[in-house]
Amino acid sequence: MGSVVGEKITCLIEYATNNFLPFYYSVCYARRKFELDANG
Repeated sequence: MGSVVGEKITCLIEYATNNFLPFYYSVCYARRKFELDANG
């Protein structure tokens, strides 16, 4: 993942948390699932 993509994701997370949107939780869940899958 490039730095540009990471920056966009960071901006989306900040926007979602500032506006109390559920997007933040889905991103955290997806990231955790990805980490678990990557670790085996």
